[in-house]
Amino acid sequence: MNNLSCDNISKFDIYLSALQWHLDEGIDVCYEENAIDRRKTVSSMNFAKGKAENKLPISPKLGAADAALEVRKLIESADNLDKLKYIIENFDGFAIKKTAMNMVFADGNSQARIMVIGDVPRAEEDRQGKPFAGKNGVLLDNIFKSIKLSRDNIYITNVMNWRPPGNRSLTDSEISLAKLFIKKHIELINPDFLILLGTLPAKTLLDIDGGISKIRGKIFDYDNNIKAIITYHPENLHLNPLNKKHVWNDMLKIKDMI
Repeated sequence: MNNLSCDNISKFDIYLSALQWHLDEGIDVCYEENAIDRRKTVSSMNFAKGKAENKLPISPKLGAADAALEVRKLIESADNLDKLKYIIENFDGFAIKKTAMNMVFADGNSQARIMVIGDVPRAEEDRQGKPFAGKNGVLLDNIFKSIKLSRDNIYITNVMNWRPPGNRSLTDSEISLAKLFIKKHIELINPDFLILLGTLPAKTLLDIDGGISKIRGKIFDYDNNIKAIITYHPENLHLNPLNKKHVWNDMLKIKDMI
């Protein structure tokens, strides 16, 4: 019996190694007629009927400069939101994609003058594939309702479209790549106003360091004469309810701007 148990363990190790070898070689599906090598860079894509012929296999092992160059090449072809969404969803350069349940792209009105940008998806957003779901979403909706705005006339997204495991902070390399995607996202929406929720969007898009209490409520210039204002993320308000009064003041400024 002991020998049989050892044999079974040995066979299991062999099977596991074989499966790992297939994954390392880019073979991650078994129902295609031909194997797909996902390690190769895609030089061109066909977006007919909303689908592309290939995946976008950017290795997370690439150096920061090479990975950024590959992202720039990919987003050159993104002349609408569907293409950008496809590229982000199939981009393999974020290791956190492997632990996330869903890609969280955007919600709201893509024709809106106001674009709201948070930092990263939380657990409920990850489950629903929708930015600012759950209690943070309810609070955000109520905040905008106070100045007669809703998801019908604003557009909402995050700097990062995948939830980091355990809600950990993003690495510098992750922020650098995410910055390229979110800047392209802003370019396609072309809003008049940006509302940045928290320090990560402010640092990523405006290169502003410092605590949120020092930079919130101020008006900044983004590219192409787009105005930006920074305020607290809803999650901060759950932890620090006294900050709601500051958000209310920020909302009044936004109301005056629009």
